[in-house]
Amino acid sequence: MKIRSWILAMAVMALCVTANAGVPQGELFDLGWKFQLDAPQEAANPGFDDSSWRTLDLPHDWSIEAVPDRDAPAGNAGGFYPTGLGWYRKTFQYNITPGKKYLYFEGAYMNSEVYVNGQLAGGHPYGFTSFRVDITPFLEEGDNTIAVKVDNSAQPNCRWYSGSGIYRHVWLTDEPLIHFEHQGTFISTLEATPDRAVVRVQSKLVNEGIATFTGNVIIVLRREGKTVARVLVPVTSRPEQTIDICEDITIDSPSLWSPDSPALYETSLEGALDHAETRFGIRTIRWNSAEGFVLNGERILRNGSCIHSDNGILGAAAFDAAEYERAVHYLEKAKEVEEEDYVVLNHLAHSYRYLGDANRADENFRKIIETWPDSEWAAAASQYLGTTQAQEGTIPSENLVTVPAEGSV
Repeated sequence: MKIRSWILAMAVMALCVTANAGVPQGELFDLGWKFQLDAPQEAANPGFDDSSWRTLDLPHDWSIEAVPDRDAPAGNAGGFYPTGLGWYRKTFQYNITPGKKYLYFEGAYMNSEVYVNGQLAGGHPYGFTSFRVDITPFLEEGDNTIAVKVDNSAQPNCRWYSGSGIYRHVWLTDEPLIHFEHQGTFISTLEATPDRAVVRVQSKLVNEGIATFTGNVIIVLRREGKTVARVLVPVTSRPEQTIDICEDITIDSPSLWSPDSPALYETSLEGALDHAETRFGIRTIRWNSAEGFVLNGERILRNGSCIHSDNGILGAAAFDAAEYERAVHYLEKAKEVEEEDYVVLNHLAHSYRYLGDANRADENFRKIIETWPDSEWAAAASQYLGTTQAQEGTIPSENLVTVPAEGSV
């Protein structure tokens, strides 16, 4: 059956659990790439001659650069733009240092494969979410060549204009051998009243080193720079071991989050040589057919405008200036329309830059709601789920986020 997630799924995913945003911390890796459409598989090899290839900087959408064609396989949904297969290559100098090294892709549409010095290091089939590739085992002292194949040739695969290529930023990031799991810190509200709140802090400490770590994980909760709770969690992590961290922390007289009073707390975790930080709001949620959506015991009814992630005539390429202008523009438009309270970022995960600019413009997340995954792409889903059920409109449950008719958080 088809699942229509829209506003209720949006509310549950966006509000009931707050996770580490995972914004990359590292070296921007956008400049000086070589690009070519329809290159052979040998382009993965470090010795391949790419001297005749075009040099460009990321983000890049090759579809928007082409001429629309009424016979383009992407059809009306893709703006009749060509898609196809493209290769990106980049050579850089590296001095081997302790720790892990990753390439972090904010978005590549789609079916990407990442090669390091001719060896397949990883990839990602889905085009609208970020991913990272551990390149540590493949790096050499001195010159290293990265080759990325992006294959958007299986069409149609989207209900809207997706673009083609590495259309968002790429980062070269470091991680210590003993670290908190990537995008693995979650904060949830177990209980919340004006007098008392209980929040759960969950994370994982991963030991990929050769020595045992014995010490404390320090969890600190702050509100406007003032510490409201501090917990020490003793841990012993052996090599190749992952430690689950789960602490329920009580906060007296909490400031509850709501659209009219968007109070935010900050959480930091310190352990070994790593740290993780995230912001969250304390609030309770329930929903049912009689009341609708209830936040902190109050029924919430909102209206808003839905927008996609592309930048119009610039295509899907997430240029920083365009992301900023679009974020501010739509928020200002929402303020001008009396019936509209928020902007809904529709169908898919939007760029970190857009979310960051929109959040700053909106003063603490009051009017920005991100909704995904989209569930009306049943026929196209088979392109990357590899299932005939998707073509029939039934998608395996493990690939869906479903929302029950009633519930609470």
